[in-house]
Amino acid sequence: MVRRWFRNTERDPYEDEGIEVTLDQSPRPTRWFQKKTLSSEDEDDDDINNNNSNDRNHSGRSNSTRSLFSYWRNNNNAADDTYNTIPTAMATTVVDALYSLMGDEDLSDVRLHGNDGGSVVAVKAILAARSPIFRQKFFGPVSDKHGGTPDTVGTEEDAADSETSIVVHGARGTTDTGLNTTVEQPATFVDGKMKVEFEEWDCRILYLIVEFCYTDNLSIMDVPPNDEIARIMAGLRSASKAFKLLALLDKVDQWGFQNISRYPALCCALIDEGMRRNDIDSAAMKTLQLKTRAALLPVTEGVGSGILALSKSSLMFVLRTLESNTSHMLLFDALQRWVEFSSDALYSNLDPGIEKASKTAFASRCAVRFIKLGKISPGRMDEVMASGLYVKEIVSG
Repeated sequence: MVRRWFRNTERDPYEDEGIEVTLDQSPRPTRWFQKKTLSSEDEDDDDINNNNSNDRNHSGRSNSTRSLFSYWRNNNNAADDTYNTIPTAMATTVVDALYSLMGDEDLSDVRLHGNDGGSVVAVKAILAARSPIFRQKFFGPVSDKHGGTPDTVGTEEDAADSETSIVVHGARGTTDTGLNTTVEQPATFVDGKMKVEFEEWDCRILYLIVEFCYTDNLSIMDVPPNDEIARIMAGLRSASKAFKLLALLDKVDQWGFQNISRYPALCCALIDEGMRRNDIDSAAMKTLQLKTRAALLPVTEGVGSGILALSKSSLMFVLRTLESNTSHMLLFDALQRWVEFSSDALYSNLDPGIEKASKTAFASRCAVRFIKLGKISPGRMDEVMASGLYVKEIVSG
């Protein structure tokens, strides 16, 4: 549009600078990025007073105006033509530069320790720029706009909702929800880096938080889903709320929407991990209610283990949720599969026979409490009674 206006008025944008230019009458449109690459000799011979119309490049402009930076360059560089030795950055973009800092021991100034013994190094300023919780931990309380200094970053409601329920040793202004007080302790430095310990998350969660703060992306989004990845995403969901990273929470919800709808059996791992962190994914609960059979009893080669991913407490929660609107025979089949194939870390050191007896006793109490024999078809009643989950003494009582 600008070029059209200049063509109609027979003016050139360089006319105000006292440079006479003849417009190119060729019907083919020209663009500024079609200029020739001129040698240094041509630039040295360039005279701004020599503006005849025959001295032109194919863009239609005078050669005296072929470089907007030639005047500045010729007057600000040494006679030995040293302007060609311009230093270049190691990374091509800001994102690449920030991503290159991940894991850099020399440039990092804080070490985040997880509850599993692992640690992640990071730059405090980058984390503080993304999260107000990190800023408060590393640099103390933030002054408000009136010049005051609030005692904490969040409100009492935020602390009650586990928004700041992070126990950090060695960082100022952290909130311990067990004591509901603000702990002020001198920072601990090891090898020149601030040492910060997290009792809530392991180093995998901390690494993903650091990665998101650096790049605004998550590499785990490209990993094929399974129960373990689902548990990590459930932990990341809780961490995103604790550090007030709403964009991270959106990415976690995006992962859940894409994978739970495709692989319903993953919702059991999400629910189990969510119960442990007091933050159950609503999408997982909805999938459990709408696709109960696929969620609890997946096919052999499917993604997710279904009911096998549930612990005792989460198993009772799922049965209580489904007892009013789900086939009780389906619940019985799922409960029987849980007894036969589930593996609880609490019983890893027990004899397999003792472990199965303990799970059978627990499943029997669940069956009597949540599964009604009157809602099971008579054709499968013998199978149910022969399973051992319904003990005669319990049924009669």
